[in-house]
Order: sequence, then C-alpha cells, then structure tokens
Amino acid sequence: MQHKTKLGIAGAAALILAACGGGGGGGGGGGGGSSSGVDFTKPNTSGATVDSGNGQMISKTSYDSMESLFIDSGFNDLASSTAADVSGGDSPGLLARINGLVADGVAKADFGGSDAVTGVTQSQPYECSGGGSVTISSTDANDNGSIDNGDSFSISYDNCKQSGTRTDGAFSFGVTAWNSNGAPESTVGDTTAGNDWNYAITMTFDRFVTEDSSGVIEGLDGSFTFSASFDSTATDLTIGLDGELLSVSTAEPNSYVSSLSISVTLTDPNSQPNLYIDGSYDASFASSAIGGAVTVSTPVHFKNQSSTEIYPEIGTLKVQSPSGSNYVQLDADTGTETTVILTINDGGSVTSSEKNWTDL
Repeated sequence: MQHKTKLGIAGAAALILAACGGGGGGGGGGGGGSSSGVDFTKPNTSGATVDSGNGQMISKTSYDSMESLFIDSGFNDLASSTAADVSGGDSPGLLARINGLVADGVAKADFGGSDAVTGVTQSQPYECSGGGSVTISSTDANDNGSIDNGDSFSISYDNCKQSGTRTDGAFSFGVTAWNSNGAPESTVGDTTAGNDWNYAITMTFDRFVTEDSSGVIEGLDGSFTFSASFDSTATDLTIGLDGELLSVSTAEPNSYVSSLSISVTLTDPNSQPNLYIDGSYDASFASSAIGGAVTVSTPVHFKNQSSTEIYPEIGTLKVQSPSGSNYVQLDADTGTETTVILTINDGGSVTSSEKNWTDL
C-alpha cells in the first residue's frame, strides 16, 4: 500500500498535546499504576453525597471538567478553533482540538520543517529531535489513496522529546464515516470551504502522556466515538462525543467520565463574534477532588451568542448524587454573563444564591 499519511509529527504533536493541556478535563478507561511519571489510577467511582458543605466545590469541579472538554480558557474558545488549522492562538478544549486534528491532518498532505513526515506507507519509526522515537502507522482499507470508511491511523510515542515537550504512549483513530459531498477530501473538517461535510471516527488514547518544560505531566486514557458535520446553508457545525476518558495530571486531581454524551452546535462559526453556541453534556463524573462519582446533566443547554463571552449566558448544569435526591445546580440565566445562580438541595433544605462565576 502506498498511502501518504496526512498528519506529520510536528502537526500531530502540536495539536494533540494542546488537547491534553490546560487542566483537568475528561477522564476515561484504563487501569491503575504509574506510567511515565503520572499515576493512571481511576478515582473512586462509588456515589458521592452532595450536601450544603460540599455542594459549591462539587459544582465547580464538575463544571470545570465539562468546560475543559468544550474549551480551556472560556466558553467562547470552542468556536475559535474549528477551522482547519488550530495549532495556535486560543486554548480550545478536547472537542475543538479533535476536529482540528482531523481537519489539519487531511488538509496538509505535506508538512514543512525538519521533523515533517510526508511518506509513511504502512508503519515506520522515526527518531525525535531530542531523543526517543515515534512510530506512525496508517491503514488504507481499500487501497484507494483517500481517507474513507474503514481507514485507520495511529501514532505511538516512546519517550519522544522535541520542542520542549516529552511525549509517551499512543493515540489512534479509525474512520467509520467520511463524506465531503463531492468536494475534495481536504474540505472535511473545514468550516471555511463552503460545502457540506460529515465524518465519524472512533478514537483511543492509550496512556497518552505529555510533559512540558516546567515538569508538569498530564495524560489521557480511554476511548470514544467522535462525529462532526457541517451544514453550509444553515452554517451549523455540530460536534458529538460519546464514550469514556480518564484524565490524569501531576498538577490536578485525577478525573474520570463515563457514559459521556456531548453534543454542540455552532451557528456561523466563521463570523465571530456573532456566532451562536448550543451545547449539552451528560456524564457520570468521578474525581479524587470530590471523593466519588456524581451524575452530571444539562437540563437546559448552555448557550452563547457571542464568542467574546467567557461564560455561558443561558444554561443549567445539574450535579446529583447517584442515589437520593440531593443535588447542586448552576443556572446561568441571571441577566448578566458574569454571575450564576447556585442552588443546593441537601435532602432536607434548598438554598439558592447568586454568585460571580469567578467566586465558585
């Protein structure tokens, strides 16, 4: 097979490392123990009790986990990095980074630079500039030289050091749907190309670890399905993710999300700041910070109408004890983007107060 991979080391590393950065987002499969200096032990997944003493902390921890999947530094950033190249600028969360990873890989058949990989046929190891190696593999299921259903791609790192970052572990994805609607395959994932497209992949992180120049180590383990589609007439980009993720760090408590289901629609993502974001989130969320697991949902979708807004202007996040009626809830619809209504039901009483998002 002569299949030219669409993702070189430089582009792949920059994009996927950024997906893991920015603090504790998701959580997933994988067993315990340590790997490359970080502990991959899942947090306790037995039910945590929500009460008046811990409700605010649990609401913030749960919201931060959800936010890091959408974005890293603000609710607006999801929209800012959905076009083909997301390797710089804002710090979007895992959803936007994955779409950018796929789009960038397809759009750039050849990467410039000394560490670019432009001719991988089946499976090939490469030396990293600072030591270690990376092996890139691709499978063209029907040997047609184009990305389509059944194709797969993986990168496996062995203590790879370059550009100030050490990477270990692996990630891979397999294509289950790929449609450019008659346009070139390079348009899939790109909201600026002007045509409809959609794709679906299964993605797996296998103890994927990065260490930055300051010594902070972060990792992901788990698998999920990821889909994206673009309606060029309505200018709607819809992104979905279903699965589980374990997120680990030497700087943050480990967190684990299972039964995860996310759906986000962005209207006119290329016309910032006049875009519209509509997102839902459902998961079982466990974190060593809260000592157990809670059920998280969005009875009212989070919505924004401007990419300049850091926090959602509409939406409700409900965090509930797996057994019993105790819950804590965040309601964003206060008339101002900077505040949120915090409601705690501890099984005996219900209290509500308006707080600044920054004070949670």
